[in-house]
Amino acid sequence: MMRPLALTVYLLLLFPICALAQDATSPSRAPHEGSNEESLGTGVDRVLTTAAQDVKPEFEIWKNENLEAFIKPVIQMSSSLVLYMPQSDAQNSDFANRLSTLLLARIGFEGELFGFVTFRTVFERNLGFSIARNGPVGTSVWEGTASWQARENYIRLKRWGLSLTAGIVPDPASVDYVSENILDSFGMDPFVRDPLLISGFNQGQAILLRYQWRNLTAGIGFTGGNPLVSSLSFGFGGEINQFGTLFSAPLRALNNGFPGSNIHMNLITPSLMWEDDVVGLKLAAQYYLVDNDVTQDADAQLEGYNLRATGRLSLFRDFLRFYATGAFRSNDRVDLPDTTELAGRQFRGSLLSGGLDVDVDQLVSGVANLFFGANIRDTLPDLSLGGNYYYNFQFLSDDERELDPAPQNVPQEFEFHYINVGLTCWLWDDVLSTGVRWARLMADANEEQPQPLFHTVDSFILSLRLII
Repeated sequence: MMRPLALTVYLLLLFPICALAQDATSPSRAPHEGSNEESLGTGVDRVLTTAAQDVKPEFEIWKNENLEAFIKPVIQMSSSLVLYMPQSDAQNSDFANRLSTLLLARIGFEGELFGFVTFRTVFERNLGFSIARNGPVGTSVWEGTASWQARENYIRLKRWGLSLTAGIVPDPASVDYVSENILDSFGMDPFVRDPLLISGFNQGQAILLRYQWRNLTAGIGFTGGNPLVSSLSFGFGGEINQFGTLFSAPLRALNNGFPGSNIHMNLITPSLMWEDDVVGLKLAAQYYLVDNDVTQDADAQLEGYNLRATGRLSLFRDFLRFYATGAFRSNDRVDLPDTTELAGRQFRGSLLSGGLDVDVDQLVSGVANLFFGANIRDTLPDLSLGGNYYYNFQFLSDDERELDPAPQNVPQEFEFHYINVGLTCWLWDDVLSTGVRWARLMADANEEQPQPLFHTVDSFILSLRLII
C-alpha cells in the first residue's frame, strides 16, 4: 500500500510546485543570463566548500567601507519529501518502503575585514538520512534532541595570491566536480555524501596554505588529532582495532562529546588546481599516518594514501558541462586481534565517476531560435537537468589472493554503484529552487564474503531549497 500512496502524494505536490516555478521565473522575478540585474545568490558551487572563493556581500547586515569590511548572514535550507524503497536478500529481512519529510538547515555568518581577512562560521541541523540506520528518519524537533554540528568555522588571510586558512574547513582540492542537480540536500544524503567521502572529500580541523597564480593554485593542507577531526577517516579501509574502523572505533568511545582519545591521525595533502571558464582540474594526494594507540609504543604505525583527480569541461557558453573523477587508495592493516603487528596485506579501493549538466531552458531556446527564429528565452522557466554515476570497488592485494586458505580477517570485496539524476527549477537565480531527483545505490560482494544488507536502495526526492 505504501508505494501507490507515496507516488500519489508525490504527483500531487510536484504539479503545483512546477506551476509555481514557471510563474516565479518570469522576467520580473528572476534574472537570466545577459540581463542587467545581477544574481543575488551565492551559487551552488558554494554548497560543498567556500574556502577557495571570495565572500559575496549580498544580503549584508553590516558594512564599513573605511575598514573594507562587511558581515552577511548564511542561510541554507533544504526541505524534502523522500520516498525510500530498500531491497534486501538477507534472511528474515523484509524492509518496508517509507515516505519521509526531512529538513536540513545551516545558519551562521561570514564576512570580510580590512580587505584581506575573511571568516565563516556555520552550524548545521542534520538531515537524519542514513542507509546504515534504515533510511530517512529525520532528527527530532523536541527541545535538546535536535542534532546540530559545526559545519564550517574558519579564518582566512589572503594577499598577493597567498592564502592561509585555519579552522574547520573543506579542502577545495578534495571536492569532486559533480552535477549541480544532485545537490538538492547540499550533498548530505547518503546517495551523494557516501561516494564523495570515499572519493576523498576532506572536511576537517585543518590548516591550508595555498598560492594562486592566475588560474593555477598550488596548496598543502595538514590535519592532526583524533580521526574524527577529519571526514577522511571515513574512507580508511579495514578495522584498526577490536572496536572497529578508523571512523567507527572513536565513536564507540564517545564520552560527553569527546571521541576516544587513544587513536591519533596526521594527514598531509599536497594539491594542484586549474580553474577557468572552460576547464577545471583538481589533483590531490592524501597521505595518512595513524598511531593506533598513543598510550603504548608497541602498537603498529599505519600508513595509507589516496590519490585523486577530478575534472570539469564546460561547452557552448557553459550550458553543457561534463564531470569526471578517479581515485585510488591503499592503507595498512593490523593483524587482529594483535594490534602490534601489520597484517602484511593492505586494504585497497578504486573509484570512478562521471556526470553532466545541461541547461534545458538554454537548449530549448537555442533550438527555437535556430529553426524558427523565435527568441523565447525569457518565457521559459530556468530549468537544469543532470546526473552523476559513481563506481567504487574495494578489493584485496595480490598477495592475499594467493593465500590458501584465505585469512579470516581480510577486507571484503565489495562493489558499490551510486546513481543520481535530478531536475532543478530555479525560482530565483542561485537563491531559491525546487527539484526532483532519483537516487539509487546498488551493492554486491564476492561469493566468499557475506552479502551486504541491502543490494538495492531507491529514493525519489522532491525538494525545496534556499541558499543565501
